[in-house]
Amino acid sequence: MKQDLNDMLFLVAIPRGKLLKTSRQLQEKLNNKFQLYRDKLPPLHVTIERLNIDDEEKYIRAVNIIDSICDVTEPFEVTVNGFSFFEPPYKSINLNVSATDPIKSLSEKLNVELRKEGFTDRKFDENWHFHISLVNMVFADREWSENEFEEAKLMIQNWKLDLTCKVEWLELWRPKYNPRLVIEDFFPLGHKVNV
Repeated sequence: MKQDLNDMLFLVAIPRGKLLKTSRQLQEKLNNKFQLYRDKLPPLHVTIERLNIDDEEKYIRAVNIIDSICDVTEPFEVTVNGFSFFEPPYKSINLNVSATDPIKSLSEKLNVELRKEGFTDRKFDENWHFHISLVNMVFADREWSENEFEEAKLMIQNWKLDLTCKVEWLELWRPKYNPRLVIEDFFPLGHKVNV
């Protein structure tokens, strides 16, 4: 399932350390078995917000909003506890990211402020499903069958995961990674004290 991503930007948290290493190994294992990606595997991340921006002025305003919120948000832990799945048409196998108060609070603040300015059309959802996509149809070189998707789900059902990493910054990405990932901006967390 291909989406029109031309004007989209994704504000993401990046897994690091053992969480990143384990995620990459799982992604490679699934791809070796099902051959969904020929060249590069999609970069691993947790989407915090998606934005729709079509000009430079809007981009600058959005970056200022993100900066101001990230400046007063302390670094936080991201915890993965098992897997989640998005059924067809997405056919996505994900690592389940716990919806802890810090990540939900950050997501809500960003969503409310960016939506006021029309930079996102997503309405904040208390039940938003945070995740790290391992494989899905968005950037795949071929679509896997529903049987393959079900086989992949069975393949990982007994794998145990309980991993944590600290998020100290967010990145703003264009949804392009081949031949290289396009990182538009970088937002350290807790850069300023809220007074």
